[in-house]
Amino acid sequence: MARAGPLAGAGRAGLPGASTGGPRSGGADSLGVSEVAFPAACMGRILPTAAVHSFGGSPRSNPIEGLLLFGQPARMSFHPLSEHPGLFQLPRERLGKSFGPSYPPPPATLDALGALLVPRRLKRGQTLIANGQTEHLVGWLDQGLVRLYYQDDKGQEYTKLFFRPGMWFLTGFEQGQPSSVSLQASSDAVVWVTRMDAYRRLFESDLHMALAHTAILSRHIAFKHWREVAFLTLSGTERYQRFITQHSDWADQIPLSHIASHIGVTPTQLSRIRRKLGLIVHRAAPGAPQAQPSP
Repeated sequence: MARAGPLAGAGRAGLPGASTGGPRSGGADSLGVSEVAFPAACMGRILPTAAVHSFGGSPRSNPIEGLLLFGQPARMSFHPLSEHPGLFQLPRERLGKSFGPSYPPPPATLDALGALLVPRRLKRGQTLIANGQTEHLVGWLDQGLVRLYYQDDKGQEYTKLFFRPGMWFLTGFEQGQPSSVSLQASSDAVVWVTRMDAYRRLFESDLHMALAHTAILSRHIAFKHWREVAFLTLSGTERYQRFITQHSDWADQIPLSHIASHIGVTPTQLSRIRRKLGLIVHRAAPGAPQAQPSP
């Protein structure tokens, strides 16, 4: 692949994990990234921070070397993307399938959506959205597990949902209104996010995206319905058994307190349920096989 050239007609891409600032910031400060203009060949790919060759240089005639990054002049050194195996690349096929078979967005709509999405790599326990945050996000989970939870005035947490790879999350529709929920990585995760206002402009102007958005909402409504049915018709033990079946790949990595708040029991009650089922009390290390019933 040819090295990056002048910025004329460039697309936009972001540098993960970078603070923002300076006149070239793309306004993605709340996403924890700084947007920089790159040639269209880089669209959908995120250059690592290692691509920053040096800071503190003086602006030069070369538009790339004179780029303002994080509010400082910087010289950028670009190499073929194949030399950076850790680069984020939007998995378009899986993204398209995430809307289900009823409303598969056409390529043009996926292109428009992909242009909005910015990757975030989250460590286990890291918060993506905090209760009270006024800027809302829409995101698609690429890797890992993320939980959505509420917190009361006393600090008690109530886990509503665990998002698995391929699922979409929305934290609210009205910018400026405090979020009533928090999103936290239950494992190391990669999410693709954009601001709600940008996402909303897309589905208001693109019928295909509006239909795809309807599919997202339908899934959330269906989940809410079956969760209510489970609380009305199943015992705490049955809800726990259902949970570890649905999340067999992740159940042994999730803190028991989070599971308890999700299925509507106290940690003490969950311990009794696990003892009753004969489950091994010892928690395996992250990545180890899930606990199995003892003989």
